[in-house]
Amino acid sequence: MTRCRAATIGLLVLSIAAPVAAQTAPRPEPQSRYAPPRAIQAGPQPAVRQVAGQEPVREPQGPGAASGAAQPAAPRVQPLGSAIAPIDVAPIPQPPAWIPLAPDHEKWVNQVLHYWEARSKKIKALTCEFVRWEYDPVFGPKLPDKTPDPKTPLTIAKGEIKYQEPDKGKFHVLELSRYSGPPTMPGGRPEYAPLDPIFAEHWVSDGKIVFEFDSRNKRLIQRELPPEMQGKAIADGPLPFLFGARAETIKARYWVRGLPQGGNGKYWLEAVPKSRQDAQNFKAVTIVLDEKTYLPQLLEVLAPNYDSKTNPARSTYEFSKHDVIDDSINPRELIGKLNPFTTAFYAPKLPAGWTRVMQRADGSTVVPGASGAVESTKLTPPRSPLPR
Repeated sequence: MTRCRAATIGLLVLSIAAPVAAQTAPRPEPQSRYAPPRAIQAGPQPAVRQVAGQEPVREPQGPGAASGAAQPAAPRVQPLGSAIAPIDVAPIPQPPAWIPLAPDHEKWVNQVLHYWEARSKKIKALTCEFVRWEYDPVFGPKLPDKTPDPKTPLTIAKGEIKYQEPDKGKFHVLELSRYSGPPTMPGGRPEYAPLDPIFAEHWVSDGKIVFEFDSRNKRLIQRELPPEMQGKAIADGPLPFLFGARAETIKARYWVRGLPQGGNGKYWLEAVPKSRQDAQNFKAVTIVLDEKTYLPQLLEVLAPNYDSKTNPARSTYEFSKHDVIDDSINPRELIGKLNPFTTAFYAPKLPAGWTRVMQRADGSTVVPGASGAVESTKLTPPRSPLPR
């Protein structure tokens, strides 16, 4: 779960920057037209209306055609004079069994992605609450036969997310509990014990610096983003479909399909990474969009080595109580609404008794007050809230 957990720290916070609907979005048929992979029923797919003035988006042509597209990581070069050793290079991901999609299925996916992109451009700021269930086959609960229990999470977290376009975000776990035992009564719920907030994640990013609250060690760690990453939209991060990114970027980096669960006011999509870099972080992601607002309602991230029977390691997020500021608001009123919202991303005040640690973009660290010297050691990579 380590690689999966560190996937998005480059630009930090989950923002769920999908747009508010100004019009009524397309409604899927009461029953999904999608059968299991490679058995999709023929016929017209649920229509997705275009936003006025929206032009068709061309498919990316050739490697790297879409900006922000992740490319396979280059293999490491064996140093001269060193002993020959196996090179640890992950294999290039292969297309899933459901590729290629049937023409009508592919057309439907493209329509959803393009419409989502157009609606996403309306978002200015957003806040929402989340619940996260983490399933860990190693430390999590076990079935009577000692195999991992795939239905019972190890931890349950509740928190808040804030986002302001294009690059400011906040992720804060407010409550955290851990599995403590099976149900005490037949048919009851498993037992969970609350954990001290010292173990909870808390991140703030102003677009140039990521502030990590390390409560365990009473440190406020400031991680400077490299110049090429500063000011960039979070949508250019490792999981662009979370933030309503460009359809071209999503299709260049992932194989995407609709899932049979679609319908009942929801769009269900599955994305499988095409590059080594993304495949080292997760095996697949399922995202559920509301058909009216295109705001994500559910997200499930499978660990790179996920197996439904032997290693059901995954994280599931449910998002609710979305409060959105979009471009439909009068410009003067918009400024008034955004000004207090922006304060959430200011450099946090150093808590009493804590130490401020600054990590520069080159990886070196500085502890103010400790002679100001640059330490030779580097901080360990921060834990990212998504995916995990």
